[in-house]
Amino acid sequence: MITISPNQDNVTIQTELYCEINEFVKVFHPIFEKHLIGERRQRPFCRLSVCETMTIPVAYQIIGGLNFKSFYKDVIWQFHRDESPSLVTYQRFAEVAPTALIPLALFLKFRMEMSDKTGVYVIDSTPLRVCMNQRIPRHKVFKDIAQRGESSTGRFYGFWLHMVINHVGRLMSVHISAGNFDDRKPVLGMVKNLAG
Repeated sequence: MITISPNQDNVTIQTELYCEINEFVKVFHPIFEKHLIGERRQRPFCRLSVCETMTIPVAYQIIGGLNFKSFYKDVIWQFHRDESPSLVTYQRFAEVAPTALIPLALFLKFRMEMSDKTGVYVIDSTPLRVCMNQRIPRHKVFKDIAQRGESSTGRFYGFWLHMVINHVGRLMSVHISAGNFDDRKPVLGMVKNLAG
């Protein structure tokens, strides 16, 4: 009888994700490098590759956890240091993770293009709060682009995240707008290539 460890599923998920992201990076990284302005070495030095940096947040979205910090410390750092000897501490990962944002956005767009058009879709929007309402006057990070809005759960300060998925849960379209934007307006643009 084979003993199944509690993290075997997580290892399989992360391995498959890493392989898919690695293949994506092999194709798109040279194209991405051509369009960089200025110095070629845009990433701060880190032992983690771009593929590993991209795999961890995507795995968090699939596997889930209380929050990203606890997922990194309790799952990645504790159980996956053998598979990834170049793993860095959470603080260092938080410093270098933003450098993978553009390749990660391109990977998301690639995955949306590869999703099956099944004819059955669900569209919804959710608020992305950038701070608590009491802190709006002191908030500086998104000061010029975040707006006050109202959702079914109350007032918020931030953005709307609009998404379309097919009936098997694959992402078909994504749109982000300011919090004061009518969440019905982007619908036609998001579904123009979909039929069903």
